[in-house]
Amino acid sequence: NLLSAAIASLVAVFVVRVSRDHFGLFPLASLLMGAMWVVGATAYPAALGAKGSVYQLTALLLVATLDALLRRRLGLAAFLWGVSLGHHWMTLAALTPGLFHLACARRRPEDWTPAEAWRCAALSVMGASTILVLPLRAVLDPSLNWGDPRTLSSLLFNLSRAQYVGADLGWNPLVWARQGWVFFKTAFMEFPGWMFPALGAAIWGWRRDRNLTAALLALWVGLGLSICLYLNLGSEKEYLIQAYALPAHVLILAFAGWGIALALERLPNGGAPFRVGILIY
Repeated sequence: NLLSAAIASLVAVFVVRVSRDHFGLFPLASLLMGAMWVVGATAYPAALGAKGSVYQLTALLLVATLDALLRRRLGLAAFLWGVSLGHHWMTLAALTPGLFHLACARRRPEDWTPAEAWRCAALSVMGASTILVLPLRAVLDPSLNWGDPRTLSSLLFNLSRAQYVGADLGWNPLVWARQGWVFFKTAFMEFPGWMFPALGAAIWGWRRDRNLTAALLALWVGLGLSICLYLNLGSEKEYLIQAYALPAHVLILAFAGWGIALALERLPNGGAPFRVGILIY
């Protein structure tokens, strides 16, 4: 439980860092963006229990990787990508197209040499090697040993989610629509009111930096589509969508901070009354 709260706090720190350093939001409002994560409708409950640490860590790895890519630190981004692969590869599969697009958009000629490619590949493998904790810990016969992954076959059985066959990969468009509605409703209600500047950033940002906007949208849409199309939940389990969607809320705050910064640029005198209104809200 304590680990979950600590991870959630780190997510808030990275939200402040990304909003201030990469999207040009003034410092006090950047702190506000971080505080919003602390009080989010699903982010706050997820920070109180051990189960929530899974999704808080996914959110942390996402925002940390985003920060590394925006700083053009591809080696660090590759290592974090590998850690994400070892932590929750299903979510990473949905996020990778957006991360790869951003890496390509921010590349420099020296970033794409064979030596740099091998370095990033090695760092990715190093990060993903955390998955070896499972078989190494399993051979010590711990009290809790999910699936007993001490052999390669049992490890792959767990990683492939074979135990959930029938519960995943639904092919009912009505179920897709219902799950999509829950995802969108969760996004709007996580930080009431902040979805509107986020939508503004998606529009204005397209004119300012098309590649960055496309990458952020690909991350959010990719995770949303994976949740809507892959899951096959009954109405009594819709609450799980709120947990699975948690990492996507980091992108809402990033977009919202960018939208506020872009709006301030268009207002006279730096939009002083608007700044005060944001902080009061």
